[in-house]
Amino acid sequence: MPLPPPITGQEPTSFAHFTITVRLPHIIDKIIEDNFYPPEIVVNLQALKAEIPQQPISLPESVASSERSYWEKYFQQYQGKNWLEAPFYLAEAYFYRRILEAVYYFQPGPFYQLDPFQKQKLTGLEDHSSFLQKAIEQQEPMLGEKETIQAHLRGLLLINLWGNRADMSLLPAQQQLLRTESQADDALIIDNVERLWHFMHKRQPERIDFILDNAGVELAGDFLLADFFLTTKLTRQVVFHAKTYPTFVSDATRKDVDLTWQFFKDHTRFPAAFADRLSAHFRQSRLVIEDHPFWNAPAHFFELPSGLQHQLSAADLLVSKGDANYRRLLGDASWPWTTPVWEAVDYLPVPCLALRTLKSEVLVGLKEDSLRGMDTSTSHWLTSGKYGLIQFIGNA
Repeated sequence: MPLPPPITGQEPTSFAHFTITVRLPHIIDKIIEDNFYPPEIVVNLQALKAEIPQQPISLPESVASSERSYWEKYFQQYQGKNWLEAPFYLAEAYFYRRILEAVYYFQPGPFYQLDPFQKQKLTGLEDHSSFLQKAIEQQEPMLGEKETIQAHLRGLLLINLWGNRADMSLLPAQQQLLRTESQADDALIIDNVERLWHFMHKRQPERIDFILDNAGVELAGDFLLADFFLTTKLTRQVVFHAKTYPTFVSDATRKDVDLTWQFFKDHTRFPAAFADRLSAHFRQSRLVIEDHPFWNAPAHFFELPSGLQHQLSAADLLVSKGDANYRRLLGDASWPWTTPVWEAVDYLPVPCLALRTLKSEVLVGLKEDSLRGMDTSTSHWLTSGKYGLIQFIGNA
């Protein structure tokens, strides 16, 4: 279908406007608070904060040749627009790229490849360690029980889905709201677990690729789900696709994947069998980590470069994690909520499972009866993180 207009921050009551005018400046304040940066870097960050939202955007200086085409395409069209006039996803991707320039992430020296969000990522993992311990302990005895595999898959998908609520780019008050919300099935506005199980049983996928979202508890949930798929032989290989460098505060990089694996190995509170299996999965290439500059770009998934599209085509199922990836599936555009998902996403090389809590105003595939009893007079229900979806895209 023709792509609807992209979401921008120009509407004062929109979540995009709130993000650009409130959340992004707050993130800069948090970076300064969490890191012992010298005055020069603090000045850089404060100068960036002062640009938002009225100053025009321009192509970031540090864009390397390997990723320049992804950025130039957008800046040829939106060069000179301010932060509110540019497409929302472009403005956000641009913001995080500018953060890394401001803290000298790409420059040789003491701050080279130093993640400005590392403290928040590690804190997020530690804060949920008791929850993860219980989840792993509950998983261990179920791995060999074939009659409970389907039910356990559903439980793991819910853990993985609601782990997406722990998004460190949100304001502290929003994070507290998401922690205290019910995680019951009735918060699922789209529930395609049965379709997924039918697909798994019928197709017996050889390879499942995860397009990762947040580090911390969500990435830990990705490890749990990957271990389940591999140990129960529902698939032969899982590939994690990580960001090339830090972005969106908590998005997982290759380094974050390594640190999370190490976290499971180093903490004796977790069952040793789980860490041992992960080590074996990595050693025998059943679990593989990949990264690509496209994942950090402002482009959408229908603009996948040919090499990456070929790589994803080798999978039998894609698992798209989180809100930002969902936005990219749909071009971060203003689709009618009841648009059939297969009409909006008809370009993927293989079927896809979207696991996402709603934190933005992008949604398709909703049934009219799902809206009954919900207050849709404002967009808050789309952005609070209270609701989630497990949405299968493709032929099951």
